[in-house]
Amino acid sequence: RIPNATIWGRLDVSPHQDIVTLKRASRFYQEPMAYADFIAIRYCYSGSTRITAQDHTFELHANDLCLLSNGFVLSQHLHHREDLVFTLMFEREYLLRNVLEDVAGGELLARFILNYICGNRNPQSYIIFHGGENDRIIHIIEDILCEYIEPSVYGRSLIETYVKLLLFEMLGCKYEYEESPESKLSYQLASILARVDTEYQTLTLNDLARDMGYNNAYLSRMIKAGTGSNFKDLIL
Repeated sequence: RIPNATIWGRLDVSPHQDIVTLKRASRFYQEPMAYADFIAIRYCYSGSTRITAQDHTFELHANDLCLLSNGFVLSQHLHHREDLVFTLMFEREYLLRNVLEDVAGGELLARFILNYICGNRNPQSYIIFHGGENDRIIHIIEDILCEYIEPSVYGRSLIETYVKLLLFEMLGCKYEYEESPESKLSYQLASILARVDTEYQTLTLNDLARDMGYNNAYLSRMIKAGTGSNFKDLIL
């Protein structure tokens, strides 16, 4: 523990940054336009925030979340004292090993995560989720913050569980989004990549095609189109 550290200062020294990096936005400060090479969720805890991304601007209000794809270039401005916004940033390996398979049924979220994992860059891709009166979202964010700032014995497992719960709650929200055509990968790739990640020593294209009900040639083309790599390259 850092002596005399403020509550928010502890965000920078949390032992859970390999799961998610959590930042609090500064009030009364116009962020410069910045590029990020990770998937992020911006959550408006209270007040509002204005986000500018190249040609357009949108606002988040209390209990709204914005899922941002890698390669998104933006700036943010918090105008008022009550404005409180957090950013949750996720690394590729964490999403691949702990999240992707669980959210594969939510096609929109799975496409965003796959787009990042497969290395595609679509700088105008985002989804705004309107949390409204869903108190579960607020409580999950608060639980993540508590474990992040004051880690408990089971903090790592709890944060991983809270992140998944947050994504499931987001799937039930009203949403609006902008998505470039290149990012519309089939969410079937979620199960393919998850199996490659866990069964790479024994998995064959024949086995995968049989289990998915495709012929080898079709599945091979799907993998190449969606990931930019062939099946053999993924295994290697």
